[in-house]
Amino acid sequence: MNDINNYKFYYKSIPLGILIFVIVAFTLPSKLNRHIPVDTVYNYVDTLTIKTKQPNFQMNTSKSARMKLGSLDDSSSYSNFLLNRNPKLLLWIMAQAMGLSLSYALLPFLIRIFSSLSTSRNRKIIALGGAFLGVLLLLGINNFSQRDIVFTPPEIMEKTGVMFGDDAWIMPIIVILYLIPAWLALAANILLGIESIEKKSDTEFERVHEFRTKYLFVLRSASIILVFGIITTSLLQQSILAVIGEKYAILFPDEFVIVYSLNFTFFLVVFYLPVGYLILIQNLQQESKSERSKEKKFDFRMLELLISTFAPILTGIMVEVVK
Repeated sequence: MNDINNYKFYYKSIPLGILIFVIVAFTLPSKLNRHIPVDTVYNYVDTLTIKTKQPNFQMNTSKSARMKLGSLDDSSSYSNFLLNRNPKLLLWIMAQAMGLSLSYALLPFLIRIFSSLSTSRNRKIIALGGAFLGVLLLLGINNFSQRDIVFTPPEIMEKTGVMFGDDAWIMPIIVILYLIPAWLALAANILLGIESIEKKSDTEFERVHEFRTKYLFVLRSASIILVFGIITTSLLQQSILAVIGEKYAILFPDEFVIVYSLNFTFFLVVFYLPVGYLILIQNLQQESKSERSKEKKFDFRMLELLISTFAPILTGIMVEVVK
């Protein structure tokens, strides 16, 4: 595939990735909250509602708790407390820098793949619009899965002042930066599906092979972006709990990371797996007719498809086991 093997795109992607890495690695530590109000008490209530099939019976049970940050010496700054005694925060910063740098290093290739797939402007608009709705669906699923959590991670940071304090806008900006290449990857995937349906099984061998290569690259790109999202979420959880205390783990439970992993896997299964199956079937049909595929070899393409699709949930399980 000329789009991936063309060295001019490496000349664009590598400097872009390095630039993003440096910006993130130096910006995040400088924005940490240095003036946290230590010894401040925060109250929260966790309510469990039990309902039966009888419409007149309902029981509510509530438990209250008080969350208090640990005391610091007057001579200690909050940033030193985090950076010196919270190595998971350093790992979170490095993971964010690496994830964003890789995501934007892939961006020139994704732009090239998307622009080369079709000459129809309407199809590209449809693909971009569909990808935008797909990203909104992913965000909606994640928000829905947080509905029963006492405090969401942004609320914990806002109420306690951990991480960025008044600069709470940094976290939404990080999410948006991840979503831009993810959106473009999904748009390229949708466009690949549209073009594959139109070409069908009578497409020439070179065209089908090109579609397969582009699809696997797009799928790997989306999988990498989502995997780093899971890793950084797990490290964020551990960083926050290191400050507010493990006894308040109910505020940011381990299940949160697993649910995110399931949501991301569901996203890949719904939007990427059908297109991949269609393209690989077309590729196998073409290879069966072509003299280029005489030898019987184990086909790693389906294995790569499955590994890339289920990488988020595998990563979520792995990071929970490792920590």
